[in-house]
Amino acid sequence: MRRWFGVARAGPLVRAKPAIIQYSLLTRMYRSMTKNSAVARGARSLWQIRKALYSSSSSHVPPQNRMSWMLLPTKKTAKNSAGGEGQATGLSTTDLLTKAGYIYQSSAGIYTLMPLAQRVVSKLEQIIDEEMQRVGGQKMAMPNLLTPDNWKKTGRWESTGSELFSFKDRKGAAMLLGPTHEEEVTAIVKDMVRSYRQYPLRLYQTTRKFRDEARPRAGLLRGREFMMKDMYTFDVGKQQAIDTFHAMEAAYRRCFDRIGVPYAVADADSGNIGGSLSKEFHFVHQSGEDTLL
Repeated sequence: MRRWFGVARAGPLVRAKPAIIQYSLLTRMYRSMTKNSAVARGARSLWQIRKALYSSSSSHVPPQNRMSWMLLPTKKTAKNSAGGEGQATGLSTTDLLTKAGYIYQSSAGIYTLMPLAQRVVSKLEQIIDEEMQRVGGQKMAMPNLLTPDNWKKTGRWESTGSELFSFKDRKGAAMLLGPTHEEEVTAIVKDMVRSYRQYPLRLYQTTRKFRDEARPRAGLLRGREFMMKDMYTFDVGKQQAIDTFHAMEAAYRRCFDRIGVPYAVADADSGNIGGSLSKEFHFVHQSGEDTLL
């Protein structure tokens, strides 16, 4: 005589043991997840229990979320070959992403992120959010449609020149699509911060940016519309600003370390934004346009 979970059977039942145990466990799981336990009691076979359990479980993946249902428009070749040549395949990164169904080229320098690419971007953004908030970053979302008033105050309306996507609305007022948001975030802090005790402030966002590239190339790297994470920090004094700089450098290093890609950090020119400290993070590749010393 042998017993498993109160089920008595005579003789050797070694072959029936796994099925009895699985049947009992699935029954208990199903009864704990549904109020209608009569359905579980009415199921006479292991297959019926498993079917009822999977159909009622909150962790069950809907069919439309499976890879077999995902929109993956794989192609033999990309519309245009952009970027450097791959070492093994002879294809550019853009060609490979297009072939695999990650991106779709809408026009020159403009790409659609397909569902698989959007999943990757969401995971990257999650890592960035965790590291930015770890150093006190506060996430926000500023508008991409801006007026040129603040840009004229800083002189960048004229100095940026043709890289700005500018146009006029139906009333004839000048507008632009933001390539960056230094002017906008400074105006926000100027109007809303009332005391120095509110500093330091570390504000960031992850949004789409627009730049009228004369010759879009390198696929996603030099597009006319792209995604960028930009952080803007406000400090009381120089030493606090330097401390913020080093804290942000460490945060960026952690982001790259968690993502797992090789990178190099180099001193850089601050450009028209100004400043005495500036560093760039580079992914070393033969198709790169910069030379590191």
